[in-house]
Amino acid sequence: MVNQFIQGRPPKNDKLSEGNEELKKEIDLLPQIADLAKVGTMEVLQHLETIMEAAGKRRMGSASGKFYGAPMTMADNPIPYGRTLYSPYHSPLQLAFDFFKDIEHPRFKALQKMANAKPDSKKYLQQLRDAFYIWCAEHNNCDYFLTLDFKLIKMINSNKRHTTSVKLVKPSELLLALGVSAK
Repeated sequence: MVNQFIQGRPPKNDKLSEGNEELKKEIDLLPQIADLAKVGTMEVLQHLETIMEAAGKRRMGSASGKFYGAPMTMADNPIPYGRTLYSPYHSPLQLAFDFFKDIEHPRFKALQKMANAKPDSKKYLQQLRDAFYIWCAEHNNCDYFLTLDFKLIKMINSNKRHTTSVKLVKPSELLLALGVSAK
C-alpha cells in the first residue's frame, strides 16, 4: 500500500488555476487520485495543521467533501505538542506562526533550510508549514507527499545536500509512480 501525505484540501479548478494550464491539468487529476484511495490502492494521510491551515479559507474541494470523499487518516505528530488554535487576542495566523517558529528540533531545522524558510521572506509562514508537513510525512513513513506547489517539489527533490525519505510529487507524477494512466 502506498502512503501519501496531502498538503491541505484540494482546490476547486477555477480562478486559482486561471492562466496556468499545467496547474489546471494537475487539479483535474485529483478526483482520480481520490478514487484510488477509495478502493484501497493507497492510504491518504493529513495532519491537524493542514486542516487548520485550510480552515477559514474559501471552500475548497468538491461537493462530496474534502478530497472528493476519499478516506483520510490522521497523521501522527513528529513531536508531542499542544498549542492554542484560537484566541481573542491573536489571529490564527499569528498563533500558527508562533508555534512553527519556536520548534527547535534538528530535523525540522534541516527541512526549513530545504524549504528555503527565511524570516525575511514574505512567505515565511508557508515555508515553515511546508517544512512541518514534510516532517510529518517522513515521521509517518509516507512514500509520497502530494502537492500542487511545483516550486516546492523542485526545491526539495533537487536538493543534493539534504534529502528527505518522502518524494514530493504533483498528481500526474503520483499516478505515474502508481502505474496508473491519467484520465
